[in-house]
Amino acid sequence: MCNNFIDPEQGSNNRIEILLGHNYSTPLGLWCFVGLLPRVLVASLPIPAAIIVMTPTGPKDIDLIRKTIDILKMRWPEVTLVVVLHVAMVLLLEDVVVASENMDAQGAPPFWAAFLLGMGMVLFGILWQMIYLGFLKTAAVSGGDPQQPIQLLRSGRPYFWRILLFQIFLGLAVIVLNGIFLNVLGGLIWQERSIEQLPDWFAQICALAGILIVLKPMLLVPAYVMVYDISAFVAFGQMRFFRFGQIGGILKATAIGFGLIGLSLLPSVLMDAEGMERYIVLGLYNTATSLVLLTLAMVVIRWVQQQFDAECIKIGEEENNA
Repeated sequence: MCNNFIDPEQGSNNRIEILLGHNYSTPLGLWCFVGLLPRVLVASLPIPAAIIVMTPTGPKDIDLIRKTIDILKMRWPEVTLVVVLHVAMVLLLEDVVVASENMDAQGAPPFWAAFLLGMGMVLFGILWQMIYLGFLKTAAVSGGDPQQPIQLLRSGRPYFWRILLFQIFLGLAVIVLNGIFLNVLGGLIWQERSIEQLPDWFAQICALAGILIVLKPMLLVPAYVMVYDISAFVAFGQMRFFRFGQIGGILKATAIGFGLIGLSLLPSVLMDAEGMERYIVLGLYNTATSLVLLTLAMVVIRWVQQQFDAECIKIGEEENNA
């Protein structure tokens, strides 16, 4: 029961695009950004660590967060891979949305071309999610030991299928919350504008608010699935026994992390970026979001792993005393 140190080998419209938080970019800008991202990412890793660790908190909280940041820095090539895949997937999806709108104006593309494009995007998303889950699993079990991408893929593959349905429901919940915020708050602030005319940065803030509301299940359910080897819906039921604030420093880390994401939105608020500038602004926002959520997921899964290890030690002591 207590041995989890195993290799788990065994046609869109503007309203929907805004609800999903889509923005627009250029393919050339995307690949320029992907090329520069590793250097920027490695240089930025110590910044949230320094902010969180320097903020007054308990010694156990500091230890959990510091070890998490140390693992992220030791395994920076894998962190870069996860973030690059995520940012590339999001920006490529936005490019596909723009291209599909132009195709609608000029005539629908052949069915086989649309099918292959859709399948390619789906496979891209599955690949990223498996590597992301594999990184979290190996980080919880092996700490800072580097892993090859193929090992991350193998480690994350079984968990991807276990949590797929739950993630679909979670994504729908975020879309509904995003739509409520856009319609209610957008209607109050910009009374004469339709939802399609709302600023991109406001749509991104509404998307972040939706994520913040479902942050507890979004982080805890995958962690419990990967550590305790249970189904996603069983893990969701077990969440009621825990308060999110029980996790050492997670509330403070969440506040600081989402604050950093908010700062990454400033360029889109202060400037009307177009072309390559617009692409850089979107890349900055998506990179900050990906890195912050990855860090929070790491803190949570390492905390869950600590609970699992403590339970195993307790069970072993009870068996020895029996």
